[in-house]
Amino acid sequence: MSALATDIVTAKGHPNVRATHKSTLEVTREKDLTPRGDCIIAVAADKAAAQLNPKLLSELAEGYHLAVAVEVEGDIDVFFAQGFRGHKPTSTTSIVIRKSTFRDERTLAVKSTKAAKDIDRGLIEKLANPAAQAKIYFAAAPTRKSALKLLAALLEKNIKTTEKST
Repeated sequence: MSALATDIVTAKGHPNVRATHKSTLEVTREKDLTPRGDCIIAVAADKAAAQLNPKLLSELAEGYHLAVAVEVEGDIDVFFAQGFRGHKPTSTTSIVIRKSTFRDERTLAVKSTKAAKDIDRGLIEKLANPAAQAKIYFAAAPTRKSALKLLAALLEKNIKTTEKST
């Protein structure tokens, strides 16, 4: 069976998480965050864009759709974005998703349905706590519907695993 175009990134909250940026959303491997980092929703991530599953990156480089779920303490917010042909991010520091079509080495996907300011405020309040643990789930597929189905399967598998370990 071929590898699925999915991945999971774990990260932490920080007291300076504000998530008020209107056009971008970022998760960073950096451990510190200044109040100016208004697009950042989580810090101390275990992966950056270049370190994501190669299958996920390849499918996004074909322009596939991306379904994303941000989960904190059982609360989940889901949104969509799109890859763009020929682009593979090279950043080893962060993952950026944009509403616009601007792309650089940190950009994983564009044409997002949400930016930092659009993420559920209850999740953002939780992420302002440095003890908060976040999981960001990614799934890429040719259509938005198929990406959502793949994301749902990933969430179900992960939730079952979590329930068994508690």
